[in-house]
Amino acid sequence: MQVLAPGLRLGWATAAPALLEKLIFHLHGSTLGPCALSQVVVASLLQQWGQQGFEQHVKDMQQGYARRAHILHTAAGQLNLSSSVQCNA
Repeated sequence: MQVLAPGLRLGWATAAPALLEKLIFHLHGSTLGPCALSQVVVASLLQQWGQQGFEQHVKDMQQGYARRAHILHTAAGQLNLSSSVQCNA
């Protein structure tokens, strides 16, 4: 799920230390590692926003995607494609 911004690939994990070590080992073998700049920017942003700011951002993103879905569904209806398109927003 892209919560902060489209295209931003960043994740986190919480696990027991032994499992976390294995996860880190696996990630080092399967990727070149996460982008440190992205991690620093996101960490700073989340600290600045706090829990409420993050939740508000998620709500704003949901509303934005719902608006886009509605616009797309309306356009499909104008093109007589509405029987092929469903909007569950």
